[in-house]
Amino acid sequence: MAREDPNLKAPTMHWVMNYESYQSNHIPQLEMTTIPKIVSITRRNAAGVAERLEEVIDLHIYKPSEVVKHLIANPRLSKHLSALPDRSPNASTSLTQGEKWKTCPLFQHPMVSTSNGDLWVGDFVVPNSDPYSNILYKLVSFYTNNGCVMADACIAFRAQLPSNHHDIIALSKPMDVNQQQQQFQYVPLDLDGFHLHPQNNILQTLDHYGYVALTNGAIIYDNVRYDIIHHTSIFEARYRCMPASGQCYRKVRVVPINLFSDDTSGNTTKKWNKFDSWSMVPAALPLDERNKRENTFLLCVHKRLSAINMLEEIVRDVRQLEDGMIMYDAVNNEEVLVISPLNFIIGDNARHSELACHKGARANFPCRKCFYSPKTANPNVEQHSNLTYRTKEDIIALTTDNAVSVHSICLPNGQTSNSLDALSFKKTGSEILLDLRSFDQTMDLPIEILHSLMLGVTKYLVYSMIKYLNAVETSQLQTKLRTYNSKAFGRVMGSCLRVTSMSFVGRDFKIMSQQLPIILNDLLFCEWSGLAIDRRRVLEGWLRCFTIHGELISLVYMGQIQHDYDQYIDLIDTKVKALTVFVTEIESMCATVSNTGPRIISETSKLHILHHLKDDLSRFAPAIHYESEKGEQFNKFIREHIQHTNRHNPSRDVLTLFGRQFMFRHIIDGGFWADKKSEERISAGDGILDYMDNHPEFGPIYLGGDRQFTDNNSSLKEFKKGLAAFFLDLESDIDSNPLYILALIEDIVEEDGSKYVHLNVYEPIRYIPNQTRPLGVCQFPTSIYSSCIKDPASNLIVTPSNPVNISYPLESIRMEEVVDLQPCCSRERDYVINASKFGTLWYMLQRDIQNLYMTDLL
Repeated sequence: MAREDPNLKAPTMHWVMNYESYQSNHIPQLEMTTIPKIVSITRRNAAGVAERLEEVIDLHIYKPSEVVKHLIANPRLSKHLSALPDRSPNASTSLTQGEKWKTCPLFQHPMVSTSNGDLWVGDFVVPNSDPYSNILYKLVSFYTNNGCVMADACIAFRAQLPSNHHDIIALSKPMDVNQQQQQFQYVPLDLDGFHLHPQNNILQTLDHYGYVALTNGAIIYDNVRYDIIHHTSIFEARYRCMPASGQCYRKVRVVPINLFSDDTSGNTTKKWNKFDSWSMVPAALPLDERNKRENTFLLCVHKRLSAINMLEEIVRDVRQLEDGMIMYDAVNNEEVLVISPLNFIIGDNARHSELACHKGARANFPCRKCFYSPKTANPNVEQHSNLTYRTKEDIIALTTDNAVSVHSICLPNGQTSNSLDALSFKKTGSEILLDLRSFDQTMDLPIEILHSLMLGVTKYLVYSMIKYLNAVETSQLQTKLRTYNSKAFGRVMGSCLRVTSMSFVGRDFKIMSQQLPIILNDLLFCEWSGLAIDRRRVLEGWLRCFTIHGELISLVYMGQIQHDYDQYIDLIDTKVKALTVFVTEIESMCATVSNTGPRIISETSKLHILHHLKDDLSRFAPAIHYESEKGEQFNKFIREHIQHTNRHNPSRDVLTLFGRQFMFRHIIDGGFWADKKSEERISAGDGILDYMDNHPEFGPIYLGGDRQFTDNNSSLKEFKKGLAAFFLDLESDIDSNPLYILALIEDIVEEDGSKYVHLNVYEPIRYIPNQTRPLGVCQFPTSIYSSCIKDPASNLIVTPSNPVNISYPLESIRMEEVVDLQPCCSRERDYVINASKFGTLWYMLQRDIQNLYMTDLL
């Protein structure tokens, strides 16, 4: 900016960040709370004897409520912080469609704002088309369905009780429900077609009775009236008792949050000098927004206090947020009641074990979710199923004296036990989480796929296979990895890759796991084709193992499932069980051929815990929504800030820097804050907002916009030469008969002012009638993947179409799914679509073969 305008006098960044210290001003600051914590330490006295001492250490923290208070006053973010439960059938595109969001009481909204005004749970509404109808609808809960704001309502009408002729509200009950049950008949309402009953306040005061309408028209009323609390939201009475000004009620905003906890090094070497930290992300934001650096907010970081030591203050504040706190809302331009329940906590397996009051992966029962024991003589997939789950009541029992449960737990071997110590429970300090009504330690610590899959099962398989290969085979594998050519991946392994070093990080395993099925199949067909039968049989076993592993990761690393979500969960569960079988098989084969020793991978807790993935998929969303990779990348910025402090009090100094950056962004986003003197709500002036609108380069320069989190999942869809993908012809009948094209971009040219894409088209080869097909895809028999032939690694074989080349205007075609197109080793002119690439397998299962561009269908 200074280069463009030589007369511009821009302040230094240091002066801007410390403006409040240099000038008398009213610019707000994020309020930091300092809490003294007493911790026990071990030190040696003058005689050299170790002594246990107590020391007071200051914990500096930005409370979650302080962050939420500013977020909801930010007009850029505020409208995205709340979301109704989404009941769109058999789909999962966000956390709002998870079972927890749809069923947990604290996630239910007690009111919504519609074009017809505010509606509360318990209100009576009537149709817009028949405002004088005798049939009333009492609102019970709010949600969305396919983008429409809906409500469940109980059918009601105003009546007189036969026994005393008092006016009552009669609530409809199903005919098969007896008079003692409080189960009412609900109907879904599209709220755009309803408005508040004019006498709603009067109707609220009448007694409510359930009734059953018989087939002969007679009505039977219940003998006992129902309190409003039994058939409406448990929060309605409390919210309605909180008047703001005049006769109006404060609006309510439900703003769920996610927490992330991890440790990071404060050194440039990324070793030693460990700092534990907690950060927060608004749970209702779309996945793309949650993955942005500016929407991750640091709460606390400390070198001498562990994450569990810092947890108590966070839980106390979230507990207050569960009860509700008054905050200013930039959307409604008024004070509202904000409720912020905790959705889940992301972390690695070790941190999750601490938070779940569990002894960890080396315990007799190493799973934090169930009582799985790996000590089985003949391991099989059944030992991972039908196990007794750990419950919140078990952890509550842990807080009793002597750590003995008041209830018995049935173990997999049929025995029972009430010794929580023997069942691998442990007091870690995280029992404080029991105070939260919205959080269950046994259910809300979801399986984290980076550490459980990529740095778990994937790493174990890769290392075990490399150890099995001899020097020549390892060199051939390394050459294949180095020379793997594809535009589908965001990064390549590179010529510096040394397989024998076995020094890989998570993003390396992501690339290798997608490429290995293709590479191993090529090696078995070419370089390894002349090996001895026994050795070749083992290498084919490795291929089967990596093939099923590739199919699993292709399914797991997806952010949105638009259709058939139940089938998606079942398919992942099937692949996990199949992977367990193949892992056990390859371990047995390697032990028989090379006498490599006992089983390793099949007994690990990381393989077992994948069997619980189906539970988290139902409770929350696809697994990528709670992957820790973005949180791990956030550690880089914490480390950089630590290195720019004088190391005297890095916990406070780092938090101060993050707080200043937060408030800097809050101000230029147009966020509101309370003036310290007048207590009026103010925001940045028009000059600042206009400047930000006219200078889009300000963000990358001053706000780190050029340093976003890295996407290691290759999810970007950009038109570029040499990229293969499935495309959608936008000129076809998209709703009823869409046309999909599998093609490689040969070139992008500009002709007569318009851009055109030249495509090399490919088409799969159909199975001939009565040809035997592989099992496992019978749920989608007419899909592209199920209807066409595949190679031994289960990759779809495709051939150049006739005609090969077609051209499309750029605006007439949409890239649907990027694919990894590789030459087929067994067919000279043909290629294969890598089914292990993230998202490719599910896409091919979801697309019908009749909608694909094929010469026999034209």
